[in-house]
Amino acid sequence: MLFFGLMNTFAQFACVGLGGGLGAMARFGVGLAVYHAVQRPWIPWATVIVNLIGCFIIGIGAHYLESKTAGGDIFRTLAMVGFL
Repeated sequence: MLFFGLMNTFAQFACVGLGGGLGAMARFGVGLAVYHAVQRPWIPWATVIVNLIGCFIIGIGAHYLESKTAGGDIFRTLAMVGFL
């Protein structure tokens, strides 16, 4: 029984790591695009845009996953905790 608990914990760590890596690359890409479009480095527009989009997607995802039970924990961990 302990083995399955450890595997579940490892799967959660792996999902957070994978999602976090992909999210970091996406945030960096958005930051570059916004910087080249706006060219005002003293105003953190990229951070504002990424945070607003992330909050919006987390709200939609939480509402959607509220009614789903199958596979919801893995997706929630990967997308909401890691990527966003």
